Amino acid sequence: ILAFSCLILGYGSLIYFVKSINNSNLFVLFSCVFFTVAATFLFFHQVSVYYYLWKQKQTNYWQGKNLLLAATGAYRGKENANLFSLITCTAAVALVGVSVTASLGSTQANTRNNLPVAFLIRHTSSQATLSENEQPIIKMGKEIFNDLQSAGYHPTYEKIESYSIGLLDENENEFDYVSLISASSYNRVAKQLGLETLNPEENQLLQTAANLNEGARIRKHSQTETVFLEFSDQAFSLKEVPTNFALIYYQNTVIAPDAVVMEMKKNKEIPIFPDIYQLIDYPNWDDQSALNNQIIANLNQKKAEFEANLDKHYDQDLDESAWNKLYQDFFEFESLYNTVLKKRQANGFILMIGLLIGGVFFLFASSILYFRLFGDLDKEGRFHRSLYQIGLPPKLRHQIVTKQLVTMYFLPMLVATCHSAVAFWGIVQLVQVNIWHYFLIIITVYLTLQLILFGISRWRYLKHLDLRAENPQAF
Repeated sequence: ILAFSCLILGYGSLIYFVKSINNSNLFVLFSCVFFTVAATFLFFHQVSVYYYLWKQKQTNYWQGKNLLLAATGAYRGKENANLFSLITCTAAVALVGVSVTASLGSTQANTRNNLPVAFLIRHTSSQATLSENEQPIIKMGKEIFNDLQSAGYHPTYEKIESYSIGLLDENENEFDYVSLISASSYNRVAKQLGLETLNPEENQLLQTAANLNEGARIRKHSQTETVFLEFSDQAFSLKEVPTNFALIYYQNTVIAPDAVVMEMKKNKEIPIFPDIYQLIDYPNWDDQSALNNQIIANLNQKKAEFEANLDKHYDQDLDESAWNKLYQDFFEFESLYNTVLKKRQANGFILMIGLLIGGVFFLFASSILYFRLFGDLDKEGRFHRSLYQIGLPPKLRHQIVTKQLVTMYFLPMLVATCHSAVAFWGIVQLVQVNIWHYFLIIITVYLTLQLILFGISRWRYLKHLDLRAENPQAF
């Protein structure tokens, strides 16, 4: 009862920490570790006693075979309680550590805060006489779309306008600049990306979350305030929504009714030129194809050519129309594939160290079991010599040993898997990305290695025991 009480306190501390992350501190996390470790030690010290008492209640307990199995199992469990607890804690740390470091290279973890489009190309609408379709950056985006179609992909293409507008809080004197988007434009893109559509009311503005952590905060406590737009004296209600949608990292994104955006465009006092975003997406953007690398290389080359051209004309006295023509080739872009590669390279060292440490922990736990097993070989050999002398057949002796070894090798692993699964659940809740398949892969690998080690240990252990049981000169 005490063990399960400590376990409930430990798991409960983790749940409390995850659900109220903004109000929690490290003491809550420390209490989770403390109570879980205490529960583990108490469990292994008490489980052998309860196992023996449970066996005693069975009607066939006093049969020779069952009595021997129960007695030796209870003795082995009580003798190795501290060992089992140490192995369980070590294995749980190894499982969680390796699973987390393995997930660092995952596409989901590396793109969780990015807009889910393969390519995002941004440029400022030129104030020259070129129409939108004649602008070179628009042409470049459509060429990328056509190249993907020709290669057999099924890309989608959307274009959206964003306006950098100042918002003035009723209690402040400075503008906070945001990216303003019309509701119809946002909803068109949201349908493409599988996001929630938003429909602000007449005098309402909706501010989306910049990342998943901010979205989690907004779900718990959404704020609403009164603001004024830079071009209007009308008061608007600015409400936070948990939808994760950010076109640019240094500005919040605000969704406005279409009528508000139309009114802003008609305002001649403040000439505003929108940022145009081209969103190109296709399902297999992370397939490491030559076309993907070629598109990224071409975009980087065009950026380098613009910067070189800008440096060449930097000291020249150009008029406004010449500068406008020069900046027609300016753009910025984001590539999910490029983002994943950079983050994998940045996390590569951490991943390698994590896997090595996990391997060391596994070897440590396995070595403890192995040396403990063969360290008592002479004592166990004398016990099996006694069983041999009273006529116990080798099959029954092997059955006793096998059940003891199964308990030694797999009971700590079972408890460690429970601990690590709960800990990994907490991590998944915090990062808000489904990376359970990495945990399942690590568990499968760990179980496979444990089965191999169990088979080798059992084979060698039984061989040495039989030698000592049947040959007195072997001691």
